Amino acid sequence: MLEFVDKQYMREGNLGYDNVQSILANAQGDFRKIQDPVVPIVYPQVETGLAYLVSSFLTGFPMFSAAGTPQNIDVALQVDTIFQQQQVKGKWVREFMMAFRDGLKYNYMGIDTSWVRETTYSLVTDASFKNGNEGKPEQIVWQGNRCKRIDPYNCIFDMRVPIADVAQKGEFGGYTEIYTRVMLKTLINSLPQEGLVKKNIEPSFSSNIGGGMMAQQYYIPQINPNALGNSPVNNVNLNWLAWSGLENPNKVMPMYGIYEVTTLYVRIIPSDFNIRTPFASHPQIWKLILINHQYVIYFERLTNAHNMLPTVFGQPIEDGLWFQTKSFAWNVIPYQQIATANMACKAQGDRRRVMDRIFYDPSRIREADINKDKPVARIPVKNSAYNKGVGEAFAVVPFQEQNMAGWVQGAELVLDMAQRVNGINKPQEGQFQKGNKTRREFETVMGNSNARLQTLALFIEAQMMTTIKEILKTNVLQFQGAGSIFNLTEGRGVAIDPVALRKASLELQISDGMLPTDKILDSSFMQVVLQAIASDPGLRAEYDSIDMFIWWAKSQGAKFIDDFKRTPEEKQQYIAQTQAMTNAQQPNVPQPQAPGAPA
Repeated sequence: MLEFVDKQYMREGNLGYDNVQSILANAQGDFRKIQDPVVPIVYPQVETGLAYLVSSFLTGFPMFSAAGTPQNIDVALQVDTIFQQQQVKGKWVREFMMAFRDGLKYNYMGIDTSWVRETTYSLVTDASFKNGNEGKPEQIVWQGNRCKRIDPYNCIFDMRVPIADVAQKGEFGGYTEIYTRVMLKTLINSLPQEGLVKKNIEPSFSSNIGGGMMAQQYYIPQINPNALGNSPVNNVNLNWLAWSGLENPNKVMPMYGIYEVTTLYVRIIPSDFNIRTPFASHPQIWKLILINHQYVIYFERLTNAHNMLPTVFGQPIEDGLWFQTKSFAWNVIPYQQIATANMACKAQGDRRRVMDRIFYDPSRIREADINKDKPVARIPVKNSAYNKGVGEAFAVVPFQEQNMAGWVQGAELVLDMAQRVNGINKPQEGQFQKGNKTRREFETVMGNSNARLQTLALFIEAQMMTTIKEILKTNVLQFQGAGSIFNLTEGRGVAIDPVALRKASLELQISDGMLPTDKILDSSFMQVVLQAIASDPGLRAEYDSIDMFIWWAKSQGAKFIDDFKRTPEEKQQYIAQTQAMTNAQQPNVPQPQAPGAPA
């Protein structure tokens, strides 16, 4: 079903004889053959829905921002700085965009949100390294949240619970990826030693795809017949030694070009599997890494405080029918097929116009001669026994083009019906739509049309984004270490204090595009409060409007406001200047004289 949707999405589903022959002729330079045009409905509607989701969730930086109380506003800055670094390093925007497109096409999507440790390098100054002319790379271990899109074709999840509840209630979730030999070696080197199953490492390198209990291979659908390359599973035996013509120095271990690496998160009761671990009779979450579905090379108990599987799945359209619910793309696939059928009838009429049907006498005219598609042709006609003329050797069937305009109008009508299904209109797709509406009327219409897409966004917010924000926040509070991270928006380093992060854990709220900070803090009402305090002496005596304004400004993103704070000396000088100006503006009032004093 996923492959069928992708064929409709890429307009590659028409394998009719006439269309295929026309495609082959066009590819060879013969453009007289007419293809059956596929009316684009699925692709533009999916991309329009994706554009709305991107603008709703992914345009902020960072994508997820922290909001805190006045006492913890600086802690919120630390969380924002951490998310900035992790978003840039993990390419979160790219991963979420692909996941959102999956959700619109298939009505299910997944994101792996887990805390990872990666070996990387930083540059240090060492005068002894190349005479100090270059920075010396120093190996370090980077830790942080990873948000990675899960390929719907190669994912595994518990189908006994609703898709949106897999992280909270499911017993397993995972996915399979393709790794080269070097990638696999790098992965093994980066894994903690205490979880490695060392006896399985060498057999895993010598194993081949499809040689284990699960013979199915990593699946990439072949949708585009004009793809630039083949599937990577076709390169299983590609390796550098074979390419260079050298012999394998380790003849015991065969070398393969790619491996299937499966990352699986399971919720188990360890005592059921005779696993000796603390609290073995309680449900626990474990992480497994398998090679080619045969060898477990790594296992680790996940002690995350959120107690959820890192694989977060969601359905943009959820009506309680589980996997029966049609996707955003599937809703309009029948209309694309009907509209394409109408246009195919027109294309067939165009072919009929070019190649008329005729009756001919095969005893007098050869088939090869009469089927020539050249505009100028000399066709020999054999003599008739009864001296009949050439005109009696063939008869043309007249072509009557009567309903051609009706086919085109029918396709346009079907297109309008498809737009009603998902609530999409032409302006949302960047097209001009005729009308005499005023600007206010147009904005009202567009606001009503966006309501359907906003429903999808709210489902994603409730199902996935809320869960992902909780996992991200909990992972930071639990695993983030001390240090200094450069904040890109403020242009300075921010000191990270893990103790302060954990103390403020219950008071921090994580926002995103659908639930921005100004909704959490109600910034419009805060403006009213500040205006009321400024106009009422009693309120000014009761509340500190300056600190209140600074907290509100930081909550709205102006966390750099402290960079412009006056020094104590500048503050005293400003107060003195203000007092002098106030005294200078006051009129000279005669001072009261003592009794009996001279005037």
